Amino acid sequence: MFENFSLQTNRSIELIFRNWTRRKRHYDFVGNIEEEENCYRPQDYNENITDACQFVKTTPSCSGVVSLINYLYIFECILHWDASLLWGLPAMTLAVFILLLYAISLYVNASLLPNSIALAKYLNIPSYDFGCLVLGILFTLPCALCMIFACFEYNRSDSLLHAMTFGKIFTCWVMGLGLLSYRGGFRFKGRIFLRDMLFLTLGWVYLYAAVFNEMLNENQEEYLKAEPTIHIHAYISIVIYMLYIICRVFSLRRYFRKPNIVEEVDILSTSIESIESDSYPDLLYNEIDLSVQPWQQFWNCINPMKALGSHSILSKILLSPFYILLALLIPVVNPERHLAGWCKAISCGSCLIFPLLLFTLDLDSYTMFSLLILGISVTLLIIFLTHSQRIPTNHELLSLWGLVMGFMLFNIVDLEICCILWQFLNYFFDMDNDDILILAFPFSYVFVEGIFVVTLMENDYREMALGFVMGSVLFIAYSALPVMLFSVCFGTNHVYSLTDNTTTAFYFMAIVECVTIFGFSLSGYELRPSFSVFLGTVAFIFALFMILENEQVIHAYGTMHSRTVFVDVMHNQWA
Repeated sequence: MFENFSLQTNRSIELIFRNWTRRKRHYDFVGNIEEEENCYRPQDYNENITDACQFVKTTPSCSGVVSLINYLYIFECILHWDASLLWGLPAMTLAVFILLLYAISLYVNASLLPNSIALAKYLNIPSYDFGCLVLGILFTLPCALCMIFACFEYNRSDSLLHAMTFGKIFTCWVMGLGLLSYRGGFRFKGRIFLRDMLFLTLGWVYLYAAVFNEMLNENQEEYLKAEPTIHIHAYISIVIYMLYIICRVFSLRRYFRKPNIVEEVDILSTSIESIESDSYPDLLYNEIDLSVQPWQQFWNCINPMKALGSHSILSKILLSPFYILLALLIPVVNPERHLAGWCKAISCGSCLIFPLLLFTLDLDSYTMFSLLILGISVTLLIIFLTHSQRIPTNHELLSLWGLVMGFMLFNIVDLEICCILWQFLNYFFDMDNDDILILAFPFSYVFVEGIFVVTLMENDYREMALGFVMGSVLFIAYSALPVMLFSVCFGTNHVYSLTDNTTTAFYFMAIVECVTIFGFSLSGYELRPSFSVFLGTVAFIFALFMILENEQVIHAYGTMHSRTVFVDVMHNQWA
């Protein structure tokens, strides 16, 4: 009796949901529908292990965004897990990477924050400009390089990368401003903020218009004879962004560090490292400290117990391996540490391991060999020209290298999380590909951005946090077209288009942008908690809109309700 009642209930729910949905009359992105097979296997689809493995290996969508590890291939073809276990394994793998992200967030306080403060003091520029011109670019540059050197097998990868760009612009902007507005009471310079807001608006509107113009090119025969005009728009984006950077740097010229005037001393033929510090009082900053042995200094830099002292025993056990790994790779400049955080062994190891991290970019062998030689050369220079118990000259510049290593490691973790989300949501839920890229892919990206913003706010660096958010979004908007142009897969016969959900993200971004400018003008350029409520509401509506569109309950903004017939291949599939 209970089984009959449950069966009737399920049928009623399916009938109601079927009445709310409509038949799918559009497609995710441009291309021949018959050529593409989604990486989706229904749970009630009875098949043996061999067929499931063959499906995973032969379907391009299942391995479309694999960076290092093909998790679905491991679960189906090597471990041979059945469907019930496959539900749990991706979740467990994702939990491990989220734990790693949490470890990175803890290491933000120990590495990225001190490095940012040390570099900002060394450059001697305002906090907002440092966050916009330095932190924002360093945070987003590894992702852009990865997209340039990664060659996806998708014939529609350009359209999907374009959708991912708009997803990152929207989520990074909403998350960053929402966190900054949550505590309230922060007033910023309205003229500078409006200038950057207008420049940001120009960037993402031009990005949308350039691809939209490329999509409307109806002369397909002439289009295939010459390069697409997208490369012209890419160069224009580069020129506009470089002019912006040059103008910003030129306006900050009065803040730059000026060389200190020191008395002339006789230049000895010996190396600076061979000079005894006691003989020259002027070198007190670089004096040799014999109070701590090199191995003790090394242990002090990687000791997780001191850094995780306020956490529970379980947290220390789980996070200690991640913390030690990050401490071995990321040099830290912190005046509160012994020798300001200088550790010769960590600096040498970081220079040696960095070329190995670039294996994730799938570079050619010649480039990898050149980078490896460069890393070995820099390591040898550090070994012979520095002392393990003396702070090097211009030690603050090492903080720049620490930021590069930290953001590069995060990008590797981000790629693996994106791969898990892509395979999991495709294989079990049959989500539209642009839905995944717009909603799911920015997850880890925004998570680390939010942790960094909160950390800067807690240490009273709100202007730097605001500049970091603005700089990240600006670089994402203006680097999208150049990433397509300089990609190793770039070809003259590529089809560039706007997906229907990309148009949805465009309209929501326009709403947020207009309300931001209008609301801040009325509030006297003050971030208030009410604005974070508005951003949270918009983000919830946007996510709900995308989910309902994926379930075919509603149409996306970029969907045509009637079929339009075109002769050329570029237009004959959807709006």
